[in-house]
Amino acid sequence: MLNNLILQLCESFTPAELRLWLFDYKEGLAHLDALHADNDDKQYAIDAFARFEAIMRERSVLFRQCNPPATRLVEYNRQAAQPLPCCLMIVDKEVANPPIGTIC
Repeated sequence: MLNNLILQLCESFTPAELRLWLFDYKEGLAHLDALHADNDDKQYAIDAFARFEAIMRERSVLFRQCNPPATRLVEYNRQAAQPLPCCLMIVDKEVANPPIGTIC
């Protein structure tokens, strides 16, 4: 079911409109900004979450700079000279719930 959802999103949106960050997904897609398929490399996952959080903070600043301030991506993109893509992070449950102490 998750595979179907991802494929439908990729068929519905261009890579410029949708950026994916997938963890434990085995197929490559043009929409990917991050792919983490190695469950043993926890530092990559931690770094990717930090990068994703930084993107969201940057967007928050951009949204507040709009007049009036944007609260949703679609509102921001209506005003922006350069629209931003939707960023979607999908995390497999095994990556999201590693044994306690394995990523800290």
